[in-house]
Amino acid sequence: MLSVHKFYTDPYFLNSDICRIGGVTLQALNSLEEDFLDIIDFNLVIDEAEYEQYLNGLKIFFNSPLSAETVSVIEDIKLAMVKMEQQEHSQRLMMSGSGSHPSTQGSNSQLLLQQ
Repeated sequence: MLSVHKFYTDPYFLNSDICRIGGVTLQALNSLEEDFLDIIDFNLVIDEAEYEQYLNGLKIFFNSPLSAETVSVIEDIKLAMVKMEQQEHSQRLMMSGSGSHPSTQGSNSQLLLQQ
Protein backbone atom coordinates (compact mmCIF):
# COMPACT_ATOMS: atom_id res chain seq x y z
CA MET A 1 0.00 0.00 0.00
CA LEU A 2 2.90 2.31 0.74
CA SER A 3 4.24 1.97 -2.81
CA VAL A 4 0.82 2.54 -4.35
CA HIS A 5 0.22 5.56 -2.12
CA LYS A 6 3.53 7.06 -3.25
CA PHE A 7 2.64 6.35 -6.88
CA TYR A 8 -0.78 8.04 -6.77
CA THR A 9 -0.07 10.90 -4.37
CA ASP A 10 2.21 13.89 -4.81
CA PRO A 11 2.81 14.52 -1.09
CA TYR A 12 3.68 11.21 0.53
CA PHE A 13 5.29 10.08 3.76
CA LEU A 14 8.94 9.19 3.64
CA ASN A 15 9.94 5.63 4.48
CA SER A 16 11.77 6.99 7.54
CA ASP A 17 8.44 8.43 8.78
CA ILE A 18 6.66 5.10 8.22
CA CYS A 19 9.44 3.29 10.11
CA ARG A 20 8.96 5.45 13.17
CA ILE A 21 5.22 4.79 13.10
CA GLY A 22 5.40 1.08 12.27
CA GLY A 23 8.38 0.09 14.37
CA VAL A 24 10.50 -1.41 11.60
CA THR A 25 13.98 -0.44 10.48
CA LEU A 26 14.44 1.74 7.43
CA GLN A 27 16.63 -0.93 5.85
CA ALA A 28 13.89 -3.56 6.33
CA LEU A 29 11.16 -1.33 4.88
CA ASN A 30 13.29 -0.33 1.90
CA SER A 31 14.07 -3.98 1.23
CA LEU A 32 10.39 -4.98 1.49
CA GLU A 33 9.36 -2.18 -0.83
CA GLU A 34 12.03 -3.09 -3.37
CA ASP A 35 11.11 -6.81 -3.25
CA PHE A 36 7.42 -5.97 -3.70
CA LEU A 37 8.12 -3.74 -6.69
CA ASP A 38 10.33 -6.42 -8.25
CA ILE A 39 7.59 -9.03 -7.80
CA ILE A 40 4.98 -6.86 -9.51
CA ASP A 41 7.51 -5.77 -12.14
CA PHE A 42 7.05 -2.15 -11.02
CA ASN A 43 3.51 -2.22 -12.45
CA LEU A 44 1.37 -0.19 -10.04
CA VAL A 45 -1.51 0.29 -12.46
CA ILE A 46 -4.44 -2.15 -12.54
CA ASP A 47 -7.65 -2.04 -14.51
CA GLU A 48 -11.04 -1.51 -12.90
CA ALA A 49 -12.12 -5.16 -13.18
CA GLU A 50 -9.00 -6.39 -11.36
CA TYR A 51 -9.48 -3.72 -8.69
CA GLU A 52 -13.09 -4.84 -8.14
CA GLN A 53 -11.97 -8.48 -7.92
CA TYR A 54 -9.47 -7.75 -5.14
CA LEU A 55 -11.85 -5.36 -3.37
CA ASN A 56 -14.60 -8.00 -3.29
CA GLY A 57 -12.10 -10.60 -2.05
CA LEU A 58 -11.06 -8.32 0.79
CA LYS A 59 -14.68 -7.61 1.71
CA ILE A 60 -15.43 -11.34 1.86
CA PHE A 61 -12.27 -12.07 3.85
CA PHE A 62 -12.86 -9.40 6.47
CA ASN A 63 -16.56 -10.20 6.85
CA SER A 64 -15.92 -13.92 7.33
CA PRO A 65 -15.78 -15.36 10.84
CA LEU A 66 -12.40 -16.63 11.96
CA SER A 67 -11.79 -20.36 11.80
CA ALA A 68 -11.23 -22.29 15.04
CA GLU A 69 -7.62 -22.85 13.97
CA THR A 70 -7.05 -19.10 13.48
CA VAL A 71 -8.63 -18.32 16.87
CA SER A 72 -6.37 -20.93 18.47
CA VAL A 73 -3.26 -19.42 16.88
CA ILE A 74 -4.28 -15.93 18.03
CA GLU A 75 -4.82 -17.19 21.59
CA ASP A 76 -1.42 -18.93 21.55
CA ILE A 77 0.24 -15.70 20.40
CA LYS A 78 -1.52 -13.71 23.14
CA LEU A 79 -0.43 -16.23 25.78
CA ALA A 80 3.17 -16.15 24.54
CA MET A 81 3.16 -12.35 24.65
CA VAL A 82 1.83 -12.32 28.22
CA LYS A 83 4.51 -14.80 29.31
CA MET A 84 7.20 -12.75 27.58
CA GLU A 85 5.99 -9.54 29.28
CA GLN A 86 5.98 -11.29 32.66
CA GLN A 87 9.52 -12.57 32.12
CA GLU A 88 10.71 -9.11 31.10
CA HIS A 89 9.01 -7.62 34.15
CA SER A 90 10.67 -10.20 36.42
CA GLN A 91 14.05 -9.48 34.84
CA ARG A 92 13.61 -5.75 35.36
CA LEU A 93 12.74 -6.35 39.01
CA MET A 94 15.78 -8.55 39.49
CA MET A 95 18.06 -6.03 37.76
CA SER A 96 16.75 -3.16 39.86
CA GLY A 97 17.36 -5.14 43.05
CA SER A 98 13.69 -5.13 44.03
CA GLY A 99 13.21 -8.77 43.04
CA SER A 100 14.06 -9.90 46.57
CA HIS A 101 11.38 -7.79 48.23
CA PRO A 102 8.67 -10.05 49.77
CA SER A 103 5.77 -8.08 48.30
CA THR A 104 7.12 -8.34 44.75
CA GLN A 105 7.77 -12.06 45.12
CA GLY A 106 4.15 -12.60 46.06
CA SER A 107 2.87 -10.61 43.11
CA ASN A 108 5.15 -12.49 40.71
CA SER A 109 3.92 -15.86 41.93
CA GLN A 110 0.33 -14.64 41.68
CA LEU A 111 0.97 -13.64 38.06
CA LEU A 112 2.37 -17.07 37.28
CA LEU A 113 -0.60 -18.79 38.92
CA GLN A 114 -3.02 -16.79 36.79
CA GLN A 115 -1.67 -18.42 33.63
